[in-house]
Amino acid sequence: MRPTARIRRHRRGDVGWLLERHAVVYPAEFGYTPEFETYVAKSLIPFLERDDRVREALWIAELDGKRVGSIAIHIDPERPGWAKLRWVLLEREARGFGLGQRLMATALRFARKQSYRGVHLLTVDDLAAARHLYDINGFVRTWVDPEPCPWAPWGHEETWELRFKVRSSPRRRPV
Repeated sequence: MRPTARIRRHRRGDVGWLLERHAVVYPAEFGYTPEFETYVAKSLIPFLERDDRVREALWIAELDGKRVGSIAIHIDPERPGWAKLRWVLLEREARGFGLGQRLMATALRFARKQSYRGVHLLTVDDLAAARHLYDINGFVRTWVDPEPCPWAPWGHEETWELRFKVRSSPRRRPV
C-alpha cells in the first residue's frame, strides 16, 4: 500500500527538525563537513526573526504523518524583488513518490503569487538530483564559484535562477 503523502506549512518544532535533518542527511549521503550545519543554522536565523508569513513560507513534506522533506521561500534583502529557495531536503525513504516536485511546485506557486520577480538558490555541484529538479523547473545556472566549497571541498557552489515572466496589465482601448 502506498503511503499517504502531504505537504503542509511549517509549525512549531519543524525548524529544529529541518536543522537536525540537514546536519545528519547531507554528511551521511554526501560527506559534508560540520561547517554545513553551522551554515544552515545561520541561514535560519533571519527567517525565524523576521517571521513574515505573508512573503515567506516553509513547507514540510510528510509520508504517513512522518516528516520527510522541506523547502522554503525566503526574502532576499540583498536582492529586492527576488526570493531565495532554501532548505531543500528529501529523506531517502521519501524519494520516488514525486514529493520533490510537489515541494518545488508549491514553493514556486507561492513565490509567483507573492509577485516576486524570480527565485534564486545556492547549491553545490555534487547534488545531482537537486540540480536536476532545478533544471526541469526552468532554473538556469548563472554562477559557479571557482573556489572549493567550505563544507564540500571537492565541489563548487553554484547559483541557479528562475526569472518569472512579468504579467502585463491589459491594454485599455482609447475611448
